[in-house]
Amino acid sequence: MAWNPSVMPATPDFALAPPFLFPGELATYRVSLLGVEMADYTIAVGQPAMVDGRRVIVAESRIRTAGLVARFKHVDDVYTSWIDAATNRPFEFKSEEREGDNLEIAHSTFAPGECVVRLTENDHPAVDQVQKVDPGEQVLDLNTMLFALRGWDAAEGTTATVDAMRSTNLWRMRITVG
Repeated sequence: MAWNPSVMPATPDFALAPPFLFPGELATYRVSLLGVEMADYTIAVGQPAMVDGRRVIVAESRIRTAGLVARFKHVDDVYTSWIDAATNRPFEFKSEEREGDNLEIAHSTFAPGECVVRLTENDHPAVDQVQKVDPGEQVLDLNTMLFALRGWDAAEGTTATVDAMRSTNLWRMRITVG
């Protein structure tokens, strides 16, 4: 099935109102299934800085397999977001996904109507990919979407549709409070 944004258009300005994220924040979660530890997830927010004339905040998250699962499958992924402090929108995103000996690095930049991803796998040359979106719609990255979701103060039953990048994948998600 081809991606058709008109079927389920993104919700304008989904949950991007301040307060959004706070410099110095640090949260760590343990992911388990039926009492078995599966992974650790950490997300941290840095201090504001100036990048290309913009005041930005860098947020970084990391997920690693843990416990018994790590013995069978080694996953160690790091996601870094450069978020415009004035708009709470990402303007750069980098994912470094390691599974066993395989390393995939995707560096994304956001512009109206598209997200350009430079993908490097192991020692292979980088390849550019362009993800097209409606110019009027926002695209978030994985970290920005998680922060926006955390800060979303909506009534039960409210729905939103959001586009989010992770690595080379652009996900359109429908979210319902409940």
